[in-house]
Amino acid sequence: MDSIVVVKLGGSVLESPQGFADSSLNLSEKFVENGVLPIIVVSAMKGVTDLLLEAARGSYSALDHVESTYMGLARELGSTVLERTIMAELRAARRLLEASKAPIKPETIDAVVSLGERLSRIAMEHYLVYAGLRGVGFDARSLIVTNRMHGDALIIEGITRNRVQVLLKAASKGLVPVIEGFVGSTPEGAATTLGRGGSDYTATVLAKLLRLKEVYLVSDVDGVYSIDPSIDREAVLVPRLSLREAMAASAFRVKGFNRKTFLPLQGTSIIVNVGSWNKFGTRISGLHGHGKGKGLKILAHKSTRKGARIGVIGCTAKASDVKRILEITDSEGFSVDQVVYSSGSPLTSILVSARHYSKSLEPLLRRIHREVLLRGSSRG
Repeated sequence: MDSIVVVKLGGSVLESPQGFADSSLNLSEKFVENGVLPIIVVSAMKGVTDLLLEAARGSYSALDHVESTYMGLARELGSTVLERTIMAELRAARRLLEASKAPIKPETIDAVVSLGERLSRIAMEHYLVYAGLRGVGFDARSLIVTNRMHGDALIIEGITRNRVQVLLKAASKGLVPVIEGFVGSTPEGAATTLGRGGSDYTATVLAKLLRLKEVYLVSDVDGVYSIDPSIDREAVLVPRLSLREAMAASAFRVKGFNRKTFLPLQGTSIIVNVGSWNKFGTRISGLHGHGKGKGLKILAHKSTRKGARIGVIGCTAKASDVKRILEITDSEGFSVDQVVYSSGSPLTSILVSARHYSKSLEPLLRRIHREVLLRGSSRG
């Protein structure tokens, strides 16, 4: 039997009719024609989730914008069937909102916000035909079972395992299964969402439960970078990450990873390939020895109530690296309230005092990136 993989399509590659068409062709050329059968996990089109959140708060103009965005997909294909299906889903969302009383319930918000992924799944089924593939859609609400934490749900793997086997059966027959990411339902059937970046989490859970070997996370960026390229143009692709390093990166939302994304992969040999249709530049795995190498790998940061937390990711951090980072931080006029460092840990965490957080962090981050991460990598 041909090999089967999970391929998650991010919103950045599904932002237009051309994006759906290109993704369908790439699925055919890069996977199917090479004897690799994909199980596809789709995200909402870029920007749609934010619009649906606005709609859940009472903005009907936001829902109108969602309608025009997805109807554009149907018109580009010339599919009246797709048009009717999209309109039916949107009418159901409007009726749900009209019947809801303030304050709107969390389960109602999830039911509305999950519409973006659902419409992407419905549209992708039609676009796969464009590429000569036999796509078949599966409603995530009937397969992915979660706890009742609306907005940030956790997948219940024990119940979900049996339900998702239908995806494997479909792929084994040469079909191309399509399912929403980011979406599930409680055991009682109420819609849930998995949190920002939750489609990646859906993809890794499916790979684990179906005992597959690889996951591909597709976006418009070639992989994970050593720092956000918008902060430093000298950012470089990180070719390999250990699972522990990837989990540390997800805690800082590096590349938008949901913090739950890599948890299902613990104790497995599954490889996650991160990149674009042009290049999958980063490989992540929990295999022994994968990702090992000299030098630190990623510099990230996030806001907290206490200040800015800077994360230096890489299992080879040395005390001398931390000392140099603190020297740079001091020379840039910032004070440090806390340092968490342990030899061999995938994460070194530095809390910059809130007293100085009004200053831009970008010059500080650029210096640390260039003088510690990049120089350390060149030494290694």
